Amino acid sequence: MPDDTNQPKPLSDEEMAAVIESRDKERQKQVEAQIKSPQQRAIENPADVPREIVTLPSEGKIYIPGHYLCDQREVAIRSMTIKDEDILSSEALIKSKQAIDEFVKSAVDNKVDVNSMCLADRDAIMFCFRATGYGPEYDVSDLVCPECDSTFSYQFNLKKMSMHLLDTDPVAPNMNLFKMPGKLPKSGAEIEFSIMTVGMLKDIERRIADIKRRQKVKVVGDVSLRMFAQIQKVNHYSKADDSGLIEIQKFVDNMPALDSRFLRAYINKITPRVDIRQDVECSVCGHKYEMDMPLDLSFFFPELT
Repeated sequence: MPDDTNQPKPLSDEEMAAVIESRDKERQKQVEAQIKSPQQRAIENPADVPREIVTLPSEGKIYIPGHYLCDQREVAIRSMTIKDEDILSSEALIKSKQAIDEFVKSAVDNKVDVNSMCLADRDAIMFCFRATGYGPEYDVSDLVCPECDSTFSYQFNLKKMSMHLLDTDPVAPNMNLFKMPGKLPKSGAEIEFSIMTVGMLKDIERRIADIKRRQKVKVVGDVSLRMFAQIQKVNHYSKADDSGLIEIQKFVDNMPALDSRFLRAYINKITPRVDIRQDVECSVCGHKYEMDMPLDLSFFFPELT
């Protein structure tokens, strides 16, 4: 007969009931922890900064696998703290134009390279992050009425901003690459392009500054620079190889204005964005009109207005 002396003894009914009760209590604790609001968690643990959910205009479609925002329609950001004010008031960061980037990185706990983000996603996070710190109200002074030329103050509301979501799929999943339907009207070229990212815009700004410095001019047009930055493929020529890069540069340099206007209109149509236009009413004459919400230092430091 087999030796049962080393086999575990079965639990009694009372012991089994105690185990089940303990397991159920632990599960209940887990459920309660999941459904607690950020405010409840903050009360119980002051170091736990409340979170806000931000809709991403790109819906995460343009980010490669492994990117923090890949396929994410929403992202959780923490609330603004005094340390974020330190970022915005850093003279070194302001001079290097890195303050906004560091501000946005801080909102997502430094989990994303801001240069890789499309402009709309960065802006959506920036606006929401600012609202967590100072509220959705944004007071602007010294607006000039186009009707009576009077100067007046107005309070914008960040909650009234709308978004244009990316409703066009890239040529392949998780790529910032889109194909223009059909061909350009003048040259007949077929085009594939990227949506503008923060890094692309910075590179354009650096090139403009360099042209101004070398040519000693004050104004430099950016249309051709933007076209070259965004166009990734013309017919069979691709920026993936050096010869294709050269041919695309030649194409942009000689691009018919009709083609440029056509392509820019399509890119603008599908590009996700945060709409900062709002209705304004002059407090002097009552004239109502639409305008882009001005963004200056008072946006991040409302007490300076």
